[in-house]
Amino acid sequence: MSFLFVDDEEDLLEIYEIEAEMAFGKERCFFAKNGDEALEIFYKERPAIIITDGRMPKMTGIELCKKVKRISPTTYLVLVTGNSGLKDESVLEDLFDKVFDKPVAFSEIFNELESVTKSLQMT
Repeated sequence: MSFLFVDDEEDLLEIYEIEAEMAFGKERCFFAKNGDEALEIFYKERPAIIITDGRMPKMTGIELCKKVKRISPTTYLVLVTGNSGLKDESVLEDLFDKVFDKPVAFSEIFNELESVTKSLQMT
């Protein structure tokens, strides 16, 4: 099972990289700075879980995940957003499996990922 982390903030992406590689192993984790780059990685690697920022240049996390869901409806999608007003939109409920509002502790995100990983491996 592999993971794709997407965020345009380099500092956050570096933290994701450190935490993810410790938790899941370097060979199972991919990282992208924007939605376009993430979509390219998705086509090539087909990660089971995508964790994305909501607002990014070139392509938002929502646009990215809509494209992913059309291709792979079973991909588990996690949105990390600083815009809590987005959480009220019904599109988020239909599109994302989990939504975190910023600020959020990385431990909370990784606890969710570990839980999801275990449940997906059981199916």
